[in-house]
Amino acid sequence: METTNVPGQKLTFNNRIIHQINRPIMIVEDTESARVLIEKVCQNMGLDFVSTSNGQEAMEYIDNGEQFSIFIVDLNMPVMDGKSLIQNLKMVEPDSVILVETAMDDPKSIIQLMKMGVYDYVIKPLDITLMEQTILNALEYKHLKNTEKQMKLHSAEKLRKQLEWLTYKDSRKKMDKDGEGSKTIYNLKTSLAQGGGFGTMITLIDLMRMNAHSEGGKYTFESEIVDLLFENAEVARQAISGLDKIDKIIADKFVKDSIKGSTIINDIPTLLKDVIPYGKSRNISISFPALRQNCSVGISRTHFYSAVKELVINAVKYAKPNTIVSVFTQISDGYFVIGVKNDVLDDPFGGIPEGYEKFVIEPFVRVHPPVEDGMTIEQFSLGLGLTAVEFITSKHNGVFFINNAKDHTGESVVQCVIAQMLIPIENMFDN
Repeated sequence: METTNVPGQKLTFNNRIIHQINRPIMIVEDTESARVLIEKVCQNMGLDFVSTSNGQEAMEYIDNGEQFSIFIVDLNMPVMDGKSLIQNLKMVEPDSVILVETAMDDPKSIIQLMKMGVYDYVIKPLDITLMEQTILNALEYKHLKNTEKQMKLHSAEKLRKQLEWLTYKDSRKKMDKDGEGSKTIYNLKTSLAQGGGFGTMITLIDLMRMNAHSEGGKYTFESEIVDLLFENAEVARQAISGLDKIDKIIADKFVKDSIKGSTIINDIPTLLKDVIPYGKSRNISISFPALRQNCSVGISRTHFYSAVKELVINAVKYAKPNTIVSVFTQISDGYFVIGVKNDVLDDPFGGIPEGYEKFVIEPFVRVHPPVEDGMTIEQFSLGLGLTAVEFITSKHNGVFFINNAKDHTGESVVQCVIAQMLIPIENMFDN
């Protein structure tokens, strides 16, 4: 988001976040002038809102089943004051995101508000620019909480299926080796034939052979064909480099250090410094996680970070344009979960076909054609990215899942792909 404090110049908001907020804001303000100001701020931001003058009116909406994105609450009101409203809201909706307006700037009073579960506060008299920024921050936080809630439910469901997953992997090891070798060779042949690289190079060489002109002991070719051949030679070179990286990962000893979850989260933006511009070129933004409770995990940092980066690269490449790729973290059932969610086009053009969730981690398997412009940021190639992620996760005694899901947090149900690495926790502690 870009903001400016230049007088008369309008703020530019994160329209993707605002677009995904499908519920209005609840304004609970007794003073008419303050209420009108907040309403104008919401209008300026393109947000729907409902206004009430006291806590009792607000609770009537809640009791009738109405749902709101965030609540902006004045402390001093008749009938039901702000603190009473906050207490009632937290009983009915424990995850409600609440902004408080207050004339008090006493630290003790502010601390008491925060202990009640208030997200943030603004001091009266209200400043329009600060109010806009605070509302946007709250909406982004609400979006993150919605995503995390959905991911937690998803993680629990997947953990229940862990035994099935491990049983499947064990059965794979017991299958006929010659049959497995034939399948791997077939997958490699298919991957080489798709998109740029080796398959295109062979086609280009065939074209050169058909159109070559021999003269004076030299051949002449169409320059356009030669240029394409040079480009695909680079893609093929990158594919070989990716194979070399996989080979080194398999051979490496995974020396693990105890790392805080918060440290991992803080490192993610730097880790994705070359992925973020690529996402922007496709009009895709990346949202970063927050961790409410801290922990430590034993990881080989280089390898683990490579797997995290690969998940984001894969998500950005196949994400639906003009959407957000969400990186999320949480703690669930003794695991530190780090994952990525990206919206995809409706079937049959996007996502992972049903029944293919276990096969997309196989070497050289592709369920969609390669994204040509994404090859500039790929760490691996030939359909080996998710294979690397699964291998790295298993070396950390963890579990890796990737599959289609339905996102119910926006204006309509959206198809998405969720990929998650679950790493065993060493210790839990407060932030």
